[in-house]
This record gives sequence, C-alpha cells and structure tokens, in this order.
Amino acid sequence: MKSTFTKLNYITMAHYLSDYLAGGDLFVRRIAGAATLLPNVCWVGGQIMALSYLYSMVFNINPKIIMVIVGAVVIYYTISGGFKAVVKTDFFQGIMQLALAGFIITYIVKASGLNVSWISKQLAVQDPKLWQWTPEGILPHLSGFLVGFFGALSNPPMWNRAFAAKDIQTVKAYKISMVITAIAVSFTLFMGLYARAVNPQVGDKATFWFVFNHTPVFVQALAMVCVLGACMSTADTHLNNGGANIICDIIDPYGRMKAKEQVKYSRIVTTVAGILAIGAALTFPSVFDLGMFGYAICGGVLIPYFAIAYLYKDKSSKEFRSGLSVTASRAGLFVGTVVAVLFEGIPSLNKLLGGGIIPAIVVTTLVLLLVNSFTKSTASTVPNLDHSS
Repeated sequence: MKSTFTKLNYITMAHYLSDYLAGGDLFVRRIAGAATLLPNVCWVGGQIMALSYLYSMVFNINPKIIMVIVGAVVIYYTISGGFKAVVKTDFFQGIMQLALAGFIITYIVKASGLNVSWISKQLAVQDPKLWQWTPEGILPHLSGFLVGFFGALSNPPMWNRAFAAKDIQTVKAYKISMVITAIAVSFTLFMGLYARAVNPQVGDKATFWFVFNHTPVFVQALAMVCVLGACMSTADTHLNNGGANIICDIIDPYGRMKAKEQVKYSRIVTTVAGILAIGAALTFPSVFDLGMFGYAICGGVLIPYFAIAYLYKDKSSKEFRSGLSVTASRAGLFVGTVVAVLFEGIPSLNKLLGGGIIPAIVVTTLVLLLVNSFTKSTASTVPNLDHSS
C-alpha cells in the first residue's frame, strides 16, 4: 500500500503545501521553499560548528579556522557524492552512532548515578536560576518549546523522506526513529546538566567535555569517528535538501529542466547554500542559537499555515485543496516570514517575545484569517491539478 504522500507525487514540503492546499500557486511554493531552506542552511552551519568544537579541543586550533575547513570539506563531499552517498554512508554511520549512544548512556548513568537531587543542588549553588522553570519569564521558555515542537514537525528531510517512501510501512518506521531520538535526547539533556554541575565553564561543549573526561580511550576514539560521521551525514542531508528547495521550489517549480541541467545547477546552488552555512557558523554565537533561528521561521510560519489551510480543506475535491484563498495564503506566508525574521534576528525585538516563533504563529494566523474573510477561496477559483508532473 502506497503512502498518501507517495501517491500524489510530491517532492518537497513547499510543493505539497502549494499544490495540495494553495491550488499550485507558485508564489506560495517559492515563499514556502525559502522558509524551508533556512533550517537546512542553519543545520549545516550547526554541524560545522559542532565539528569545530571537537577538533579545536583535540588539536588546540582556532575554531573559526576549522569551521572554514570543515565547511569546504562538507560542500565537496556533498556535491561529489550526491544522494546515493547519503543513503549508503548513513547506514553504516547510523550503526556506529547507535553503539556510541549506548556507551555514552552507560557512562553517564555510571558517573552521575542519575542523582537529580545532587545535580539540582550543584546548579542552584552556581546560580539559582539554573534550576528554575522560568527564570527569565514564561515567554522565552514557551518560545523554546514551540521552536522544538514546530521545528520537528517542519523538519525538511523528514517530509522529503515521507514523500519518497515506497509504502505506508516505511512512513510509519519514522515513528520508531523519533521515539529512539526522543530517548537519546533526554539522556543528552541530562548529560548537559551533569556536565554543567561539575564544570560551570562547560558552555555548549558539554558532550565533548563529558566524553573526554568520563569515558575510556576507545569510546573517545569512537566518538571522534561518530561525531565526524554524524555531522557530515547531517550536513550533506540538509545540503541536498537545501539544493532541492532552491531548484525545485524557487528556480524551477514547473520541473522543466532536463536531468543534466538539474544536476549541474544543483551542484552550484548546493555550493551557495554551503557557503551561507559557513557564514552562519562564523556569525552565530552557538549551535543552539543557529538552530533556533532556522526552525523558528520555518516552523512558526509553515506549520500554522498547514494546520489552518487543512482545516479549511475542500472535502469535495479529490486533491483536498484548501478553502483558503490564494491571496490569503500568499499574504499569510509572506507577512509571517518577514515578522519571524525580524523578531528572531533583531536583538531588541527578540527579547520582547522570547524569539520569532510566537509572533510568527500569531501574525501568520491572523493574516490568513483576516485576508481570507474578504477574498475568494482557492477551491472555488482553481481547477483540478495534475500532480504527475
């Protein structure tokens, strides 16, 4: 049994949103493609930063120099290997990473005894705010939760993999991987708390600090290999997705390019996306800040649009086009994206509401509903679309 996504022949999240819910409108596809591009670029920048942390600790080299070197390697690695390289290397890297996760979880349990009470006391001595639920107010924490939740829902590679899945069982397999990821992330967060309790200066290098101070040499060696593999794997996946966003959603949404042209221009735009990622890595203060920027904009705009447009869907149409108007879709996505960028990127605005995702959600929703109240719906103005192209 084929999945719903596969039957309708979608390529990217922006393709799905524009064709399925906006009558195939190209502006909607392009603005959604641009919003989806941001987390792809930010994720690559984050992996570059992570590798720079690791190798600057090992070799005592300026991390910014390593960022440029690693970024160049990631770009070359991605444009040389392409999608097959991603599939094959991810399989073997995934096995090693599962083994490393098992070792790290074992040693964090051994080192900390899962003693939450002791950790809480140590953190409270350093700074009472470190063990408070909302030390800076509710908005920053609500914003952080929404970025993680909406960001995960809008994660571009997950959508693209769902569209490429051969059947519904393959799509459901992602649920298992998400459960495993949630468990691993929970232990990672606990390790970060333990590392900060023991070393107040650990910053955002907690994982590397713990591995090099609390695990044997063979785990450290495995970590070196796995972190390199994980970062390269994540980076090339997001660079490939970023290239797809630029080619399929922004430059050639009609799919008129020939295969050789697509390969040629994909390599060019992938290189451009990689250079932007290096610039982001050199600019942002931490991996966390960089990830927040990409997901706040993508998740804060596209997920509210999807939810509202889907609720307005035209049940009489085989494609279930939305009852939202094309004008409302355009206005909501455009204004929401601009607001998200401003509130996420300008420090004074960022402090007002804890980041860009809350204003993005609110503004996108209000503009969609307001403009839709006095414009014609997509379902009544656009003929059935052929999704086979």
